[in-house]
Amino acid sequence: MNQIFDIKRIYKYTRLKLEVNKKLIVLSVSGFFGFAFIVTFFIANFSANHGTYNMINTFHMGTFVFMLFAGIVILAGRTFHDMNSQERSIAQLMLPISTFERFLLHVLTSSAGWIIISFVSYELFALFTNFIWSSVFNISIDTFYIFNNVSTYDAVKVLESLFFIHSIFFLGAGAIKKYPMAKTALYLFVVNSVFTFATMFFILILFGSFENFALITGNFYDNYLSEELLLKVGEYSEYVFIIFIPLVLYVVSYFKLKEREV
Repeated sequence: MNQIFDIKRIYKYTRLKLEVNKKLIVLSVSGFFGFAFIVTFFIANFSANHGTYNMINTFHMGTFVFMLFAGIVILAGRTFHDMNSQERSIAQLMLPISTFERFLLHVLTSSAGWIIISFVSYELFALFTNFIWSSVFNISIDTFYIFNNVSTYDAVKVLESLFFIHSIFFLGAGAIKKYPMAKTALYLFVVNSVFTFATMFFILILFGSFENFALITGNFYDNYLSEELLLKVGEYSEYVFIIFIPLVLYVVSYFKLKEREV
């Protein structure tokens, strides 16, 4: 049997994880949809009284995006919660699964798996609520379809952001044992704040004011940089953030997982 990758081992491990976490998953998703259902009732009631029938689909779109990002953060941040104590770690290490299989399963289920589940479940939820409230309030609500409300370009940008955020919180889950989600979010805030204030400080030191900085950089762009070059720089920068950095973070996460298993 392959000691690194085996489909049967992954299948059994997946079933075990679903069995252990099914109550939490069902309660969390049911609670979220239950709250959204109540909100759609008030929106549908308002729409019936004011004739703005597509407000509910605007709500659906915002709620779906929130569900995507919140789920990605929670699932990635809780990835290794069952290995955050010595007793739990020993129990996990007793399972017949390799480090790579454990890593791969958690990466896929907490990212691509969640995206697929969110898309399918919210489409069904929106279809159900729109049908119910159309019948109850005798109003005409357009069928909600996610890709009718977002362009392909915007959908790709959302996916890029999702995987970037996922890679950060996935690494946080592997590197931090206590309160990984909260501490990862705190570290992000601190790093972003330090970078922002450092940039502002150096701008003021080097250029004297933000107005001078804008004037000098604007002249530099006009005189020395072409629009084509700027587009290329932007394109390469995007590749760094959507491909290179997430890959590096996932690799580091893998080795952090190996450290826990030693």
